[in-house]
Amino acid sequence: MQSEALEFVESVAYPTFGTILLGGLSDSRNRIPLHTSAGLAYTGLESKIETRTMIYIVKGEPVGYFNRQKMEYSEEYRSPFAVMKEMSLNILGRFNLNPAENSLCFDSENIGILSGSSDSGAAALGRALIEMNPGGKDIDMEKFENRLRVVSESVGRSLYGGLTITERTGSRCFTRQILSPEAFSDFVVLGCRFNETRKPSDAIHTNIVKSSEYEARVKRTADKAVEMEKLAKNSKIQEIFELSMHDTDEYHRLIESVGVKIINKGMAEVINSVNQYRRESWASYIVTGGTNVFVPVHRSEYLSLRERLSGLCDEIVPLKIAEGARIIGKSF
Repeated sequence: MQSEALEFVESVAYPTFGTILLGGLSDSRNRIPLHTSAGLAYTGLESKIETRTMIYIVKGEPVGYFNRQKMEYSEEYRSPFAVMKEMSLNILGRFNLNPAENSLCFDSENIGILSGSSDSGAAALGRALIEMNPGGKDIDMEKFENRLRVVSESVGRSLYGGLTITERTGSRCFTRQILSPEAFSDFVVLGCRFNETRKPSDAIHTNIVKSSEYEARVKRTADKAVEMEKLAKNSKIQEIFELSMHDTDEYHRLIESVGVKIINKGMAEVINSVNQYRRESWASYIVTGGTNVFVPVHRSEYLSLRERLSGLCDEIVPLKIAEGARIIGKSF
C-alpha cells in the first residue's frame, strides 16, 4: 500500500478445489458455468495458505500490485481495475472524495497456494469492495458474484467458504454454503503438489463440451449436487469425499476423451498408492484441473498416509477446510 493512502480495507480469502468438478462455460466474456458444481475452500493445517488483498484510495492515478509486482492498468472487462471502477463513484462518494482527483487501488498477495488462487483472489477483491461500498450489506450478492465470476468462474466457493454448491438453474447461477468448515474437523486433506505448469482452464472448458457424454454429464452434476446436499444434512463427510472421488474419475475420463490430459504419470502413482491404502483403511482422492492430487483422510491417520505418499510428489501439504472471505483491517 502506498504511504499516502487516504482510506483502506484489507481482506483475506482462501483458495478452493472442486468436489463436483466444473467443465464448460456459457460464454467466454461472462464465464457463467454451464452446469452445477461444488467445491471446498482450504487453508494450511500447519502453514498459512491464503490470498490477502488491500483496496485503498490515493490521490492520482489507479495502481495495482500482485505479489509485489506492479500490474499494467487495464479496463478490459476481466481486469480487477474494471471491477473496481464500476464501484469507484459510490466508494469515493462515501468519503466525499473527488473522482477526478482520487482513485481506487489494490495490492494483492498469494501465500502458499497450491491451486485455486483465482477464486481466492476474486473473492478477496470482492469482499473488500463490499466493505468499502456504502450500504455494502445491501448489495445483490447473486449479481455481484456473477460480476466477480469474470475474474474466476468459481469465485463463490471462496466467497462463502466451507462446502458450497454453485447451482446453474435456468438463467440463474449462484453459490450457497451447505456445510461449514467445522463439519470437516475430523478430516485432513493432503495436498500432493507437482511442480509442473498447469494447463489453462480454458483448455478444459472449450474441449469438454465436445464430448458425446457432455449432455449426460450436465444432468449428472445436478443429481450429484442433490445427493451431496443430502449427505451434508446428515454430516456424512466420508461419503461426500467418496462422491467427489467418483466424480474425479468421471470428469477426467471425459476430458481425456477429448484430448485434454491432466493426470500425469506421477499423479497416477499417487492415486494408485491411495487405492492400495484403501484396501487397509479409508482415504480418497480428488484431481481438479491443476497439477495436484488432493487426498482426504481421517485426521487420526494423516501422518501415516503422508509418510506413505512421501517421495511420490514434489511436496505434501496438509490442508484443512477454510471459512469464507473476511475483513481483517480497515481505516474507517
